[in-house]
Amino acid sequence: MISQQKQQLRQAFRQQRRSLPKEQRLSKELALNNLFFSKCENYFPNIKQLFCYLAIDGEPRLEIDRIGYRLALPVVRQNLLFCHWQQGEPLFAGKFTQEPLGWQPVVADSQTLVLIPCIAIDRAGYRLGFGKGYYDRFLADNPQVTSIGVCFDEFVVDSLPCEKHDRAVHYLLTDKSFHRTLTGN
Repeated sequence: MISQQKQQLRQAFRQQRRSLPKEQRLSKELALNNLFFSKCENYFPNIKQLFCYLAIDGEPRLEIDRIGYRLALPVVRQNLLFCHWQQGEPLFAGKFTQEPLGWQPVVADSQTLVLIPCIAIDRAGYRLGFGKGYYDRFLADNPQVTSIGVCFDEFVVDSLPCEKHDRAVHYLLTDKSFHRTLTGN
C-alpha cells in the first residue's frame, strides 16, 4: 500500500518538475548552486571527496566543475557504486545516467559527502527517488558518509510515506535553503 502511494506521488512530482519553465529552472539551479558553494566549506571542512550525480529527468543540475573535491559519479550494477571521475573525462550511457568510462570504484569514508537527487523530500530527510532503492541501500551500507538530499524548494513536503528500508539524509539543499533534516545526526 505504501509503495503504491509513493509511486503515485513520484509520478505527480516528476510531472510537476518537468513542467518548470526553462528560465525558472535555470534561476533555481543558480540559487541552489550558489547556496551550496557558499555553505560547503563552513559546514564540511573535513570533506575530501564528493559523490555527486549528473542530472536526469528534470533534477537540479550541479556545477560540479566549481568543486575542489575528488569527484565520483554513480554507477549502477547490482548495487550503487561511485567511480572516480574528473571534469572533461569521457562518459558513456549507463543503465540510468552517464557513467565514467574509466571504471575506478571509490571507497566511501567519513570524509565523503554524498549529494542525492530527490524527486521530493520531507523535513525529516526521507526522500522519493526513482523507486529502485539504490541510494537507500548505499546509505545503509555506508553510515559513515554525510548525505545531502537535493531538490527544488517546492518539492519539500511535511512528510512522505516511509518504509522500513528507507534511509533519511542528513541535510537538505534547495534553491531557497540549506539545513540539517529533522533526523540528521
